[in-house]
Amino acid sequence: MSRALVVKVVHYGEADVIVTLFTEELGKVAALARGARKSRRRFAAALEPMHTIKVTLDERPGAELFGLCDAGVVRPRAHLLGDLDRMNAAGQALRWVRAGSPSRTAEPEVWVELESLLEKLEDRIDIEAARKALAQARGKKLIPWNKIKARLGL
Repeated sequence: MSRALVVKVVHYGEADVIVTLFTEELGKVAALARGARKSRRRFAAALEPMHTIKVTLDERPGAELFGLCDAGVVRPRAHLLGDLDRMNAAGQALRWVRAGSPSRTAEPEVWVELESLLEKLEDRIDIEAARKALAQARGKKLIPWNKIKARLGL
């Protein structure tokens, strides 16, 4: 089991989704969640961005995708989801991680910074303070921000 953040969800077929996760232990990985669209009980709200979740992944030999066996929310962030500015700031940070993190490479410093930023946004800090925290994370150069910004057209 590993803690993770959802950075992207793509519908696949009639019932499945491919989820890109940024995990504490493995870094960025993609996983196939079979039946995730048909059964809300199995994954519930765990496949929504912003919440910290705990996942069980099945690594299949020779497969590019992990199998997502189980996922559950361990740190919901309901306040963050209730404010558009906070959601935008959190979404931007998740997009940077998705675009700039290499696959299957643990990045513990990035994990800590991202979790810290999401916590600050959840704790209803002033949005200006949130923007400063985002700029501070960018300034630490934990991931190649310039390349990521260029890819995102920022």
